[in-house]
Amino acid sequence: MIELPRVNVGLEVLRDSEKEQLKLKDKDIGLVSNCTGVTAEFERSDQFFAGSGAKLRAVFTPEHGFFCAGKPGESVSDNSEGKVDVPVTSLYGDRRQPPGEKMEDIDVLVYDIQDLGVRCYTYIHTMANCMKVAGETGTEFLILDRPPPLSGKKVEGRPIESELSSFIGGYRLPMVYGLTPGELGKYLSAKFSIGPTPSVVSMEGWSRDLWYDETGLPWVSPSPGIPYSETALVYPGTVLLEGTNLSEGRGTSKPFRLFGAPWLTKKFKVEFMNLISPADKSTFKLRECRYRPRFSNYSGELCRGYEIYVTDRLDFSPFRFGIALVKVAHDLYPEDFAWWNSSLNKGKAHFNQLTGSRKFRELIEKGCDGEEIMGLAEEGIEEFRDSVMEFFLYK
Repeated sequence: MIELPRVNVGLEVLRDSEKEQLKLKDKDIGLVSNCTGVTAEFERSDQFFAGSGAKLRAVFTPEHGFFCAGKPGESVSDNSEGKVDVPVTSLYGDRRQPPGEKMEDIDVLVYDIQDLGVRCYTYIHTMANCMKVAGETGTEFLILDRPPPLSGKKVEGRPIESELSSFIGGYRLPMVYGLTPGELGKYLSAKFSIGPTPSVVSMEGWSRDLWYDETGLPWVSPSPGIPYSETALVYPGTVLLEGTNLSEGRGTSKPFRLFGAPWLTKKFKVEFMNLISPADKSTFKLRECRYRPRFSNYSGELCRGYEIYVTDRLDFSPFRFGIALVKVAHDLYPEDFAWWNSSLNKGKAHFNQLTGSRKFRELIEKGCDGEEIMGLAEEGIEEFRDSVMEFFLYK
């Protein structure tokens, strides 16, 4: 049996370092965290701070709530999920940043959340909002670092256009950006003048080529839709289905790994495999299946669809995969397929916000070939890689 390396996340490094703890001694702490802010032994960050030399004054939590149980898009009310030692304030819904009165007695705002490394996952935008408030109130900002599940080398999906910025995308990030929270925080501070330059308690034992399942760390589901670390690999592609009336598998035991609709036919797979390149075709397999979602799109209806099995994760491109799914469904089923717009998007098309550009939908609706659309997906990636290397904390 191959023994995996043991990565220590920032929380564990802080716990084991007297030098790092001295920096926080007698300071009033505000903590931005949720169920993923744990050690390998599942000690929560709020429990650590409550027993440390620092003084934990407030806990702030992102979408899905402190225990990561809230439904997608659901606003979890303050202190609604059971007692934590200090008041818990939700930063999702109408309020998306710590209120001023909560910041008055805080010296250091600490961020400790396991993210996906995916642009449209809302936790990084909560972090950015908290950095802004820290800058406005003169509060120190500290990030306890954690690994991006898809390694620090996978970067893909055209960087988002500034005019489409929202709580599910911004800061010129590609769909998969390959940065740890600490690296991302330094990038946001330097490139967008957001908040103070954050301090980072770096991980020990992590390198850019390590995927989450190679870290030796247990996977704690960061939201109901990401039950397994493998789900994070397909999510950057099948999440695009949320901008359509296709099912992305929510309401099943395999969200984002299953996709389909009641009106899908066997012709779908044929056309899909014809569209994608031979190189992409060799990185996954599709298993035809039937499923009945318990909620979300087509709740209670029998869907014809497929389960995704990734066979080469280094070369698998979830973003191109998702774009191809949408194009084929649009072209094959003009009477059934539809775009979906969230009422939260202030008139902006949800698919455009997810993809980061209006051009993908425009090309699909014009009937452009797959090569042109897939070429668009690759634009700007190398420039982004070059622009963020100065913020790398790990080799």
